Amino acid sequence: MADARTRLRRPSTGILVLASALGAWLAIPDPSKGAGLLWIGGARALYTSPALAFATAAFFAFPLSFFGFYLASNALQHDLRTRMAAVVVATPIRNAEYLLGKLAGNAGLLIAATFGFMMAAMAMQAVRGEGPLQPLTFLAQYALILSPCVAWVAAMALVVECAPGISGRLGDALYFFVWSFTVALGVEPWRKAGAQISWFGRCIDYTGLGFIFGEVQRITGTSEFAIGDSGNPVTKPPITFPGLDFTPEAMATRAMGFLVPALLFPLALALFRRFDPASTKSPRGGGRRSLSAILAALARPLGRPPLAVLDRLSPDAALTFRARPPLVLLAAASAVLGLTLPIESVRENLLPAVFAVLSAALADVATRERQAGFATIVFAAPRRRDGFAAWKLATAALVALLFAGVPTARLLITDPKAGVSALVGVLFLAATAVALGIATGTPKTFMGLSLALWYLAMNAKGHTPALDYGGWWAMATPLVQAGWAAATVLATVASFAAHRARLAREG
Repeated sequence: MADARTRLRRPSTGILVLASALGAWLAIPDPSKGAGLLWIGGARALYTSPALAFATAAFFAFPLSFFGFYLASNALQHDLRTRMAAVVVATPIRNAEYLLGKLAGNAGLLIAATFGFMMAAMAMQAVRGEGPLQPLTFLAQYALILSPCVAWVAAMALVVECAPGISGRLGDALYFFVWSFTVALGVEPWRKAGAQISWFGRCIDYTGLGFIFGEVQRITGTSEFAIGDSGNPVTKPPITFPGLDFTPEAMATRAMGFLVPALLFPLALALFRRFDPASTKSPRGGGRRSLSAILAALARPLGRPPLAVLDRLSPDAALTFRARPPLVLLAAASAVLGLTLPIESVRENLLPAVFAVLSAALADVATRERQAGFATIVFAAPRRRDGFAAWKLATAALVALLFAGVPTARLLITDPKAGVSALVGVLFLAATAVALGIATGTPKTFMGLSLALWYLAMNAKGHTPALDYGGWWAMATPLVQAGWAAATVLATVASFAAHRARLAREG
């Protein structure tokens, strides 16, 4: 309870709830203009409480399962930064009790975000609804659909933080790929048409996607449904969707989604080392070294000459590579492949990989001094306190260009349209990393949003020109490029504003 209260009292939690509410407002279009949120058999479902509760809960499962991890996965790191870890080590509290508290804190934060989204959805029902508001209907359908998702994300965040070697940026990146692979497994894409979802599919269906497909087909007799803009002209009259049936079978199906989170907690308990530094040291005398240690050993001699030069130009940028030596290998590989690969492979394969790496490499540029407790020392340097935002913007832009400069320059020569988009996209990531880092105080915000944007752009494959922010598909129009450039300028301005606001709060 103490951990949950601490999380809920933070100002960031209020911002999170407001962001969730804004998402609900944007997700529910105005039905008077022919738009709709839920479409079944080509017809729009009326905005009744059962229909809106079902559709908004199903929609929210995806951002909750993705962004929720980056919001919740800093419980143990927060105790380390605030030196509460030393207190925990000195107390007789058992590891299981401590981790259960952290699990409750994770779940409480996610429930708060979900509650904010649900309240906004109910407000939109009162404004745009086509039936009476039924709060209990919203609460019941949200609980049925989203409870396993909350448990999954809370448990996954705990496991990643407890696992030696992957807590931090590596764990954040790994979760993105785990989420991308598992988000639709509950539907069992390999299942034959008409076959029932197996018990295994029900256990891993943490988003409820498979459950939702099955229930819609059972209730309406069709599996043709969509949440959001259907993109097709409206030719059928609206229908009434009765919502989910709370049958024992339906509740048992969703209850099976708690099995994996229940197994993840013992795994976190087994991996937890109670902040013991001795347990994380590499063994001596022939012990195996981790992959990251091997890559770091290979990167250090390669990086000495260029980092010596970079130290004179920008010691802060050099620190980014010194803190994570494998980044030297990745930057060198980007430069070599940018010169040797066919131009189409550079654009469609190399640049997306570079942008994914930048999501991790730039995430902590603006936060590492505060997280390490060195902000006061850094601010004591001449003009560093007032010029912190400009300093970090220059560092982030230089690091980004060291990764993407060679492939971007080649594109500018051979395919100027795509090259301009790539350059704007690289600078956009640099400015956004600094703005979000200063504003939120955590690198996870930028990493989660950047990877989500990367995921959308990769799946759009240029069919949505507005998402081609990196020039990977050469489909961005001049207006789109101008839009991303404007977003870069706004992020730059926001960096200065966020820094000034933080200084004013700290006095």
